[in-house]
Amino acid sequence: MAKTQIILDKNPEIILEELGIKNLSPEEEKEVINTVLEHFNKVIIETVILNLDDNQVDRFKAALERNNFEEEITKITAAVPGLADKIEKAVEDEFALLKKAKGIVS
Repeated sequence: MAKTQIILDKNPEIILEELGIKNLSPEEEKEVINTVLEHFNKVIIETVILNLDDNQVDRFKAALERNNFEEEITKITAAVPGLADKIEKAVEDEFALLKKAKGIVS
């Protein structure tokens, strides 16, 4: 769960290091981190939604609209066997794709 934890912790230095991104200005670092975190949030939310039933999806969407949604989301997702593993795999796959894309662009 290391890569998922890196994303959840939102630690910019570790995220950039993990992706092999170096020598950015502070502004560029901030932009890259924001983009990466936004992307991974979408990956995690998509993975969760794809593994919920219709009732759980409705509860999940309603919880996202509230300011204090973490507890409700935790309850919903904990009810889905194997969901944490699916999220972990999705995050690891995305890290691998980002690393590969970075190598192609560099």
